[in-house]
Amino acid sequence: MKLNNWILMAAMTMGLVACNNDDAPESTLPEGKGKTVTVTIKGNKVDSRAANEGDAFTDNSTQATLTTATIFFLTDAATTGTVCDYRELTVTESPQQLHNVNPAAKAAYVVGNINLSGKHFNTLADLLNLPADLSGYTTLASVPVTSGATATELTAGGTHDANATDHTNDKMYTVAFTVNPILSRIEIGGTVTLTMSDGADTFTFSSLKPTHVGLNNVAPSFTLAGAPSGTPLEAGDNATGYPGDLATTGSWMFDELTPEEMITDETTAKSFTLPVHGYNLAAGSQPIVMLAFDSKKADNAVTIPPVPRAYLKIINFTDQATSANKKVLAAGKIYRIESLSIKNGELTNLDNTVICVEATVTVGNWGVETITTPEYGK
Repeated sequence: MKLNNWILMAAMTMGLVACNNDDAPESTLPEGKGKTVTVTIKGNKVDSRAANEGDAFTDNSTQATLTTATIFFLTDAATTGTVCDYRELTVTESPQQLHNVNPAAKAAYVVGNINLSGKHFNTLADLLNLPADLSGYTTLASVPVTSGATATELTAGGTHDANATDHTNDKMYTVAFTVNPILSRIEIGGTVTLTMSDGADTFTFSSLKPTHVGLNNVAPSFTLAGAPSGTPLEAGDNATGYPGDLATTGSWMFDELTPEEMITDETTAKSFTLPVHGYNLAAGSQPIVMLAFDSKKADNAVTIPPVPRAYLKIINFTDQATSANKKVLAAGKIYRIESLSIKNGELTNLDNTVICVEATVTVGNWGVETITTPEYGK
């Protein structure tokens, strides 16, 4: 089935979508021959929480608004069931009746807050595997929602709309959905406090100013099943990665900060107030949260080779950062970092890749040249 635009979808409210042929013409069911389906959305908002994106977290619960919704009808509840009809839904908790639905429909599936214009799919599995650009869904208000991993079977029965004329009394069905976010979310903010490393008596830095906050190792897109899609974005290797001196443009996954000096003197630092910032990302991600600094090494610190700007990397959301137990983010959950207390030695350069090098140095012998016929001068 080809979904070329939402105008087509609106025009087909009373029409039939061809099931098995991408190039088949649209057809209209004879009046009274299709099914009538009553659809109820359980709550027209998705329960979640939003960051205040100010200097403090929002403590009260808020909800992400369900702005658009589309119902897809399938010939079977299995993911291999063919999509044979679809309609735009009114975002309301009130029951709404859809008349003249394709009689082949046995189950239904709902997608909300996402533009499927130009996407091609025939089955629910195809739909769930569709990639979507993550950069367009950066707030809770726009977060995509779906009705789960499988379609919901239609239930026979229900009461007809007395004003409807295009139905028959023996083809009434009902179906209800609860839609949930398919992305994860990280919120970071609060205070950033710097202390000296264990055993140290002075800071390694003479100047330290936070300039950017954001994520690394994040997939640029996701599927409607919520899984990461595409090669993860890394700092410094793409123009849509880290801003400032590490990329040519800014990025949706990073925010600039107003730098404030944290180092007061060689033994004293003051806290930095980090405004709250939130980022949506694909479920199943294992991101790195990074705080970038404008930094300057202290005069007595080792500076050979030259040291680039300092970074704070949060590589796991537990205190045991190993590949075996790294936390995988779940759909519909917000992971909140409310404050950061860091030791001077926990700051790092951007590139922390470790390589092993075996170096062999051979000292060459002096070359000996024997002169047998020297020239004598007068």
